[in-house]
Amino acid sequence: MATTEERTFIEMRQEGYRQAHNSLDVSTLLSWMSQDIDYSDHGIGVVHISKSGLHDLATAVFSSVKDMVFTTVSLNGTKSFTAWEWIAKGTLLKEIPGIPLKVGDEFESMGCSLFWWKEGGGEEGSILKMAEYSRFVGI
Repeated sequence: MATTEERTFIEMRQEGYRQAHNSLDVSTLLSWMSQDIDYSDHGIGVVHISKSGLHDLATAVFSSVKDMVFTTVSLNGTKSFTAWEWIAKGTLLKEIPGIPLKVGDEFESMGCSLFWWKEGGGEEGSILKMAEYSRFVGI
């Protein structure tokens, strides 16, 4: 179980990540990732992609949604590993392959993201590995 100090640290760090994601700015989001990130989003069938692949995915998704906002449901973990449960809401601006929505649809999804945080070295505190699991509500 995390100490009070660790809990405060992981909550503040996660809030920074959440705000970066909600900005819908690819560069801001990618600034959280290590150069050798291993990223998977099992909810949309994307597994083990690199930072350049994540750049392409984030560009496609962010340009296809409006007002996508993540809110935290729960957060648990340590400085090196966290599990973040969230709800995301937004509006689809253009179709995204693999997403069962039409242009103009409002959506809500719920999921959990697992983060492995890099410790030590020049990229300390960046995300080394991330695995997301999600589903759309009401579809």
